Amino acid sequence: MSPGQRMNAVPLGKLGELMQGLPHRFTPSRGQEQADGPAFHLLSIGDIAGLALRPPDSQPVHLPHGTPVNKYALREGDVLMTIRTRPFRAAVVLNDSMPMMPTQNLAVLRPRSSDLHGPYLAAYLNTPEAQAVLDGQYTQSAATPLLKLSTLSEIPIPLPPLELQRRIAELALGFEDEERAAWSALDERRVLVQQSISQAIRGGLE
Repeated sequence: MSPGQRMNAVPLGKLGELMQGLPHRFTPSRGQEQADGPAFHLLSIGDIAGLALRPPDSQPVHLPHGTPVNKYALREGDVLMTIRTRPFRAAVVLNDSMPMMPTQNLAVLRPRSSDLHGPYLAAYLNTPEAQAVLDGQYTQSAATPLLKLSTLSEIPIPLPPLELQRRIAELALGFEDEERAAWSALDERRVLVQQSISQAIRGGLE
């Protein structure tokens, strides 16, 4: 793309299959036994906590027979989006070795265009530029903010060349890894400081 050339923007819905998460009728109620169905980790809003989707802490649950597994089972490259909370958050599936499905609080974009790199889309949707557009598109449903799929599908997505998309995604994912490592180091340092303080107090009282 030459300097000054305007970047092509494509409606989100044109970039792949956009769908809401697993319908409630396929989600077992609390305490309901479905031991004979396939087991999946069911993801909700709280699981979208970073650009790269992390393995959930929840235990897998057995789903009823007849659940459309092929449609809702997450695949590598899928982009998950929160549609019932503010601020909007997006994450990408980098590893589909763990069986996972989104619940209805989430939407999924399954890229079908060879012009789209899933991690780039998730990275762009988390930028202030995209957030400003998305924030004005919510409606209220029973006092809960709701971003309708029909509205989400029309959000314009700037689509640079694929190689640039990959570089942008690598930059964003690399920064997230560095950020997580820094927070982890701070947490370890905090524990050591607290232990040192406790030991100093105990020593002073002896």
